[in-house]
Parts: sequence; C-alpha cells; structure tokens
Amino acid sequence: TDSESLKQGDTTRRRNVQQEALDALLSEIDGLVARGDPRTACDIMFREHAGLTNPLQFHQDLYHALKVRRQYVLMLVQGKRLIHMLMQVKHIGRALSIYEECLDISPYFRPWDMRGVLQLAESALQDHRLRCFDKIVTSVVLRNPGGPETAALQFRKARYLAEVEKNDAAALDELRPLVTLVSHPLHSRIAALYRALQNKAA
Repeated sequence: TDSESLKQGDTTRRRNVQQEALDALLSEIDGLVARGDPRTACDIMFREHAGLTNPLQFHQDLYHALKVRRQYVLMLVQGKRLIHMLMQVKHIGRALSIYEECLDISPYFRPWDMRGVLQLAESALQDHRLRCFDKIVTSVVLRNPGGPETAALQFRKARYLAEVEKNDAAALDELRPLVTLVSHPLHSRIAALYRALQNKAA
C-alpha cells in the first residue's frame, strides 16, 4: 500500500540522514588526524548530532569505523561511551565484547568507576567468558595493585573454578596468595573456601 511504501521511504530517509551525519563526522575526524590534531578529532566526537533515529547504532557504527581505521586512542574514547550506552539498555554481552577489545589495545582502559568494572567482571563469569574476566582482573591489578577489589575478583574466580568448572586444584592456586590477607573484608570467606577445598583434596 501507499502508506507502507511511504513509511518504508521515511525509514530509509531517516537511516540515510544518520549515515550522512556519520560520514560527515568521519571525514572531519580523518582530516584532523591527517593534520596531526587527534585532540580536536576527539572533541568533535562529543558534538550533539540532531535527528539521529538510532543513537546507539550511530555510536556503534562510529566505534567500528574508528576500529577499522586503527585510530586506537579515539576508539578507546568512543568505546568508553559505547559501553555506557550498551549497559543502559542492558546489552551486557555486547558491552563486554567492546570492553575486551579495548583492553586488548590498552590494559589500562577502564570504562568507568570500579563498581561498573566489577559488574562487568561478574557478567563475564556468568557468561563463562573466563578469558575476558581474566583481562578485566589484569587491568584492575595494573591500575590498582594491592587494592581490595583485586583480591575480591580473585576470590570470585576461585569460586567459579571450584563451583562451575569443578577444578579444585586451580581454585586452590587462586586462593593461596589470598589466605594471607587477614585484614581483607572477605578474609573469613576466603579462608573457609580454602580449608574446604584442602579437606576435599586430602
């Protein structure tokens, strides 16, 4: 029907407007980067773009275009924003994948505060994405060596290894350095799990 084709035309037009906005932004970024001004390129990424029908898609496309261009600094900046947007709409798996890509570029990458990082780490374990979880832990250790969060994450991994993977030996290896942290808020739980696994192994 006419109304359907009008509606389709409208959707296509809006999609084209969004694509044009992205193309214009990218050509401006390319020009600034070519002139050796990545800082301004970074600034213009934060301009408001009116008339975007699907802002999340726009920001995913921008991230992907920067990745293809190997504009790693800009990609990390955009990755941080995209992770926020994905978490707001509960696209946790996608947010994790972007987090992992960003950590592969820089282990110092942090999407936001520690609470958000711990939430993503927990999601990685729930999705059985142990490699991704390990990258998050490594990054936390680098940015915050000896911080209480590091031990909390290692304890969480030990529990995962024991409960989900049924790998008591690996869990004990993970717990061994933590048992000495007597002032850690989780110490009693760490010690209890350590003893339980040791008794099982005996």
